[in-house]
Amino acid sequence: MAYKVRFTITKASADQDAASALALDNPADVGLVDSYMAQNGGTKEITDHGDGVTSSVVYTFAKNAAWQAFYNQALPVWNRNSYTSKASNAGITLDVSVVENT
Repeated sequence: MAYKVRFTITKASADQDAASALALDNPADVGLVDSYMAQNGGTKEITDHGDGVTSSVVYTFAKNAAWQAFYNQALPVWNRNSYTSKASNAGITLDVSVVENT
């Protein structure tokens, strides 16, 4: 059984640098989300879709409760670094979807 959530990132163009556009504002936040993922028994798989525009990260946890615990820790980091605003301002689309809930 697993609970998987996919974050899909679609850039405005292939030459856009999404990493720079979504860079952390606070150096103290570097590694926090990954540490929260590990604390909750999660893993992540990053996929480049090969078109130069779209990539995704799939977070996998044993159960929804572990995902929710991770999300509750990670959300303040994402919020204080203004990920959704930065993405919107850069023309980057962020889509989140549950891909497995067993």
